[in-house]
Amino acid sequence: MGRKIIYLVIGIVLIIIGIIMIAISLINRQVNVQIPINSTSPSYLLLSNWRNLSIYISTGYPIPKPALNGESSKPPSILQILYGKYGLLGINITITNLGSARAAYLELNNTVIIDGGDNGVVSILIPPNYTSIAIMGRSNTTLTIRIFIPATYGYQVINNTYIAITSPLRASLYSNNGIVVEDVDGWAVLNVQGNNTYVVLNLGSDNAIPLNELMKINDYEVGNWLGQAIKPRLSGALLTEYYLSLLLIMDSQNPVTGEFAASPEPIYLHTWVRDSAFAAMALQSAGYYEPAMRYWLWMCSAQNTSGTWYTRYDFWTGGAPDESFGIPEYDSIGLFQIGIWQFYEYTRNKTFLMEVLPCINKSLIWESGGAINGNGLIPQDLSIWESNYAYNFWTQAIDDLGLYASAKYTGSSD
Repeated sequence: MGRKIIYLVIGIVLIIIGIIMIAISLINRQVNVQIPINSTSPSYLLLSNWRNLSIYISTGYPIPKPALNGESSKPPSILQILYGKYGLLGINITITNLGSARAAYLELNNTVIIDGGDNGVVSILIPPNYTSIAIMGRSNTTLTIRIFIPATYGYQVINNTYIAITSPLRASLYSNNGIVVEDVDGWAVLNVQGNNTYVVLNLGSDNAIPLNELMKINDYEVGNWLGQAIKPRLSGALLTEYYLSLLLIMDSQNPVTGEFAASPEPIYLHTWVRDSAFAAMALQSAGYYEPAMRYWLWMCSAQNTSGTWYTRYDFWTGGAPDESFGIPEYDSIGLFQIGIWQFYEYTRNKTFLMEVLPCINKSLIWESGGAINGNGLIPQDLSIWESNYAYNFWTQAIDDLGLYASAKYTGSSD
């Protein structure tokens, strides 16, 4: 009888060991899952050099439920250009004769592709850390690229393929085809036509970097940036999606202020502090600390004197708050506290921690100075979809996690 029990125990132990070994092998095995090709494509995308230049692109792909999403479908175009201290430039670019966009997407070299089907393809790129915007068209029909420059801008025609902008900023525009200039309703319109053509708008300089050189620079800069990412245990399509997600997040960050657009498609040109907090957490979790830091510093600067935040801020104009929308929402308080602590755990950057600590303290003073009531909850709010004014579980849970994170700061700022 005793021998049977021993054998039984040995058998159970061996089964447990086998289960553990199978579990370990599954955990360590790379996941290789094929993702179905998405049948829809972005109608709008942001593209950025991640430093001081960002553009807002309409791909021409139809917007689903435009009335609901607050946008109307537009032909392929660059609708807005944000550039450093100059802000929104007022320059826009349209592409005609491409036909209906069959697909539009972001490639792994951070290039926006607009596929016009049988008519051809347009590519748009901005090399990271450079201030050149390149638009390239390959088509069976004659494409027309039209650059609209406000009449108040000064420019000089150097030759039929090169134009220098002289005021209010230095810039240049060049093409492989002839540039025809015309005045239309207060605009200087620069027209370029061809089947295989390109236009490069170079901001801040008169230097004309050759297109093939720009493409090499772009591939190198993007590849180098993606190479810095913390690589998860993924392969194949999932790994590609991981890298594309990082690029989409970076392109959706205002390179001047550090805010993030709430959505790349349909584009929401507002910064929701909640959505942006998760974008910053995603970047710092992937090893990209500088862009995440920029967002936390912006959020600190945008904090109300009470220690709270508005729900959303304008994406382009320096983060002006929308004082009429979704008030109050208090989940941003806990998310700020969580995000800052997570950043510090990754970097051990005490200089940064000391810089944002006054903002952490301001939020804690709001919580401890009367916001937390007798039932242990912070006040009712409209989180998470600005529709339900109540003691929402989401807000309360995030606030508790934020308090837990804040309790860890005490031993970290000495």
